[in-house]
Amino acid sequence: MEPIDLHTKTLLLVEDDQLLALYANSVLEQHGFTVLHADNGEAAVSEAKQNPAIDLVLMDIDLGPGIDGTEAARRILELHELPIVFLTSHGEREYVASAERITPYGYVRKDSGEFVLIQSIKMAFELFSAHQRTRANEKRLAHNIDDAPVGIYRSWSTGTYEAMNHEMARILGFESPDKALSHYQDIGAQVYAYPAQRDELLQLLRRDGTVRDFPVQAVRADGETAFLRVNARLLGEDPRRGLLMSGFIVDETAQKTAELARRRSQEFLRGVIDALPENIAVLDRNGVIVAVNESWRCFARDNGLSWQDCVIGRNYIETEESAPGPSLEGAGEAAEGIRRLLDGADEVVSLEYPCHSPDEQRWFLLQATRFDTAEGAHVLVAHINITNRKPAETRLESALEDKQRLIDE
Repeated sequence: MEPIDLHTKTLLLVEDDQLLALYANSVLEQHGFTVLHADNGEAAVSEAKQNPAIDLVLMDIDLGPGIDGTEAARRILELHELPIVFLTSHGEREYVASAERITPYGYVRKDSGEFVLIQSIKMAFELFSAHQRTRANEKRLAHNIDDAPVGIYRSWSTGTYEAMNHEMARILGFESPDKALSHYQDIGAQVYAYPAQRDELLQLLRRDGTVRDFPVQAVRADGETAFLRVNARLLGEDPRRGLLMSGFIVDETAQKTAELARRRSQEFLRGVIDALPENIAVLDRNGVIVAVNESWRCFARDNGLSWQDCVIGRNYIETEESAPGPSLEGAGEAAEGIRRLLDGADEVVSLEYPCHSPDEQRWFLLQATRFDTAEGAHVLVAHINITNRKPAETRLESALEDKQRLIDE
């Protein structure tokens, strides 16, 4: 704390006894103060109005006719925020109590002497400075709380909020904390979509004293659902109002809504893909199978595929390149086509290949298309069963060969 520079301070001395006023004025000026004088309460208030540069008031309580020192002090404090030290020749309790109700900067008996008077003034300045710093800190804290990106609150377990910041009011759907505070009389019934969550939170608070990241579905003032994370700390308990708690709330509604929309979108796309009759797989940028549809799974089950994962997580290219036997003729060509898609050399791959089982001959058409995502290139692979088309194509090819042979003859 920096020392008080008395030579920069202006004091208003309010004293109706002229001899005491002359003495006090002389003492104060010797210590560097600039001194103004008023001999009654009304004159003191008038001087304070005309001179806003007054730094401190030395106020006699008993000023004779007119308003007394305590009333004059009240009126001055309505004009300016400054320390007031009361001067009195009385030590009775009622005078002390009267002074303390007006200002916290104390009083000095007139017979205390020069040293006590000056030290009391210095202490009043230091105390006033400390109070100003405290108020400034409180204002900054209140500002920070009000501007915090989370909802900050204090509430009672019986169902009312005692205080909240603007973000808390916004989360609950109100324009201001005052409107929210006046609205809620039963937090459990009015805020919680499931009041049992409120009961559980209070039980945890009684047991542990704190609650962290407690998930709550809340009902906003407009009836919309909000997804919140509640943090609370037990402050105390009142016989009538129950537990007093304070804490903060994180609003996860936007994230939850986006997540729900994303999940619904994924479910919709999954339903569309599963409804397709073709066997479909999605490959990532490394050729690893990341998803298959229901037709693919059914084909795997019907053909005795031993892989429980229906090859999800396996590398499609490596699987094709290592495929054994003549029944998977064209697997190497398919693998090379997929590789070209992932490298960006081609956009579409299409080829026919046989895939015979011990019981029947089958032919498939492989069609693969590249598409890009935030995670990189992906490939959609569709295996279309064209077995029913093959006999007709074989007959047509045979007829064309017969016709060409007749022409040639």
